[in-house]
Amino acid sequence: MGNEIITSVSTIIVALSAMTTTCIAYAGLNSWKKQHKAKISHELARDLLRSFYHLRDDIKSLRSPFVSYIPASENEFPDSSQEQRNFIGYKNYYQNLVDNITHSTREVYSKLLMAEVLFGPEIRKQSDELIRLKKELIEKLDYHLEIKNPANTEDQKEIPREMFKAYKFNLHISGKEDQFQSDFEKQLKIIETILNKQ
Repeated sequence: MGNEIITSVSTIIVALSAMTTTCIAYAGLNSWKKQHKAKISHELARDLLRSFYHLRDDIKSLRSPFVSYIPASENEFPDSSQEQRNFIGYKNYYQNLVDNITHSTREVYSKLLMAEVLFGPEIRKQSDELIRLKKELIEKLDYHLEIKNPANTEDQKEIPREMFKAYKFNLHISGKEDQFQSDFEKQLKIIETILNKQ
């Protein structure tokens, strides 16, 4: 009977040890999951914010009042006038800047779905508003290029002029009140606040 009690007590101790070990392992696993999720959230927030900063910088480049381009060569466009070749160079200059913005926008969107999953729908809503501002800028640039295009007649330039004027901001950064910059920075600040909480 003494051996049975010792055996029973030792079985209970082994069982309690196994349960304690299981509880400790479960708590450790949960702690690791939380740390891992926090690390992923932090890295995603940092990467997404960096992508937004790239977009901001690319937009500033497009809006610069200093434009430097090389006219298209006469060899490439022998039937075009010098004015048309100048315009082609001018348009290509802006197309390269728009391509940079498109690349930055894709960078943002590549991270935005995961950010929405981890941080909630507000990050998507605020990001969409910032992207809407970017789209308006590109639309205004398109109207600007239609107006500058020497191949267009004055009648063909009339609607683009009206549409160009309809936007409440300047295409290029100026010393005056810059509505686009103000709206963009305000929206970026909202996104920074959301992402810096992560």
